[in-house]
Amino acid sequence: MADGLGWESFSLVGHSMGGKAAQQVLAQAPRRVRKLVGLARSPPVPIRWTPTETRW
Repeated sequence: MADGLGWESFSLVGHSMGGKAAQQVLAQAPRRVRKLVGLARSPPVPIRWTPTETRW
């Protein structure tokens, strides 16, 4: 979608399993994702991504 809209970078918000999907986007295109917010009631969105660069 971002490519179709011509966005070079963007922020993501994901709820529950959407948070996991947002993490997958971050893992595949870390330089394009400016911010990521994962929302969940319970259990929390898992953090399993290790940055390969020092940009947050």
